[in-house]
Amino acid sequence: MSPLSRAVAALALLALAACSQQGPAEKAVDAAESALAAVHEDAVKYVPDEYKAVKADLDRARESIKAGKYAEALDAIAKVPERASTLATHAAEAKATLAEKLKGDWKGLTDTVPGMVSSVEAKLAELSATKKLPEGMDKALLDDAALTLTRAKEAWATANEKFAAGDYEQAVANALGTRTLTQKLMVVLGMAPAEEAPAEAPAAPAQAPN
Repeated sequence: MSPLSRAVAALALLALAACSQQGPAEKAVDAAESALAAVHEDAVKYVPDEYKAVKADLDRARESIKAGKYAEALDAIAKVPERASTLATHAAEAKATLAEKLKGDWKGLTDTVPGMVSSVEAKLAELSATKKLPEGMDKALLDDAALTLTRAKEAWATANEKFAAGDYEQAVANALGTRTLTQKLMVVLGMAPAEEAPAEAPAAPAQAPN
């Protein structure tokens, strides 16, 4: 066999080997992608950095397939399903930890917010019944305050519904909204000094890009 013939035969064998790896590589990447998609929502929300690292391996494998580097794709994707399972565990743990914290926040809010709302409601009723309003107040201000109080009570009702449904993040967010509105009303109605600023809501967990 001539040198040229040997070279052609060698290239043919390499091409055959590459083709034999293409199918398994594509199937492995598809399986890994499905495994990661199954944990995507919670992983992105609760363990975003871990998710990004695993997603990078999946993306690298996809790029290797496009380049015809099937062995590299198989190497990049090898541990992705196992890591996706670990992601699910870590996300569940982080979610449970956050839920416990939010339950504690909720307890503090339920201990204080209803009383604040009742106090504002009583003060508004008192002012509405008086013949002469304090300086700086008028009927329009009281009407606006009544509307704001309605919004605060609606937010509180929604907060309780969310908590009962197990959506602790939204429950706390709505409860904090009620507290903020109520604190503002207390300032407007002369029940609290203006320098008392409402507390900020806790930041949501960082999320990784899809």
